[in-house]
Amino acid sequence: SLGGENVTISGTSSIANTSGNAMASAALSGGMSTPILKAKSEANSGFNGAFATAFAVQGYTYNGAGEVLTLDVNLDGLVVDPEMDPTDTSVTLEVVLYESDPFGFYMDRGTLDFEVGAIPLKQPNTSVASVKLQLDHNNTMTDSGQITVDVSNGDEFYIWAYMRAISQSGSSGTSADAFNTGTMEFQGMPDLTPVASAVPLPAAVWLFSSGLIGLIGIARRKK
Repeated sequence: SLGGENVTISGTSSIANTSGNAMASAALSGGMSTPILKAKSEANSGFNGAFATAFAVQGYTYNGAGEVLTLDVNLDGLVVDPEMDPTDTSVTLEVVLYESDPFGFYMDRGTLDFEVGAIPLKQPNTSVASVKLQLDHNNTMTDSGQITVDVSNGDEFYIWAYMRAISQSGSSGTSADAFNTGTMEFQGMPDLTPVASAVPLPAAVWLFSSGLIGLIGIARRKK
């Protein structure tokens, strides 16, 4: 979110060489400005692997009288893995709802939780307000989940969303394609306002101020 306005923003990165290719994209949709993440990696037969990471953060203020919010999270793509190893070739999407303070714009959840001390919201059953989806050789095309939280007037919170596509090849080529995409949407029409972040950001991660980042890379040869 830029200035708390409902502005669509996006960022995309890509890389390719003889080992494979990788692409990552992150955007904030119109309307509720919920994150849209895309990541794709392909490893050519007999070469190295590839990975792609997409990351987004969006903050909200709830203006209603109080209700239970439900966030639907969906992951659609296609994993091709003849070697059938989910640790080597997969797409994962993790989404967590955090309290607004303390909070920081970090891709690494360990840093966010343990160094910053960010506090995840709780679902009505007292579990952490998070969901983790995965596509691999056992579930190649689609996965979905929900996060449910109670909110009161004036509550502020953040959506933290992280997607990673990774593929490593041996004798056969592999691919982990989620350019069809990781999406999330609030059920109904809750009275939410996207808010600008008041978190001070170091220059090295200034791109996070738009709520978006895409990272890509080529991994070392699988042994």
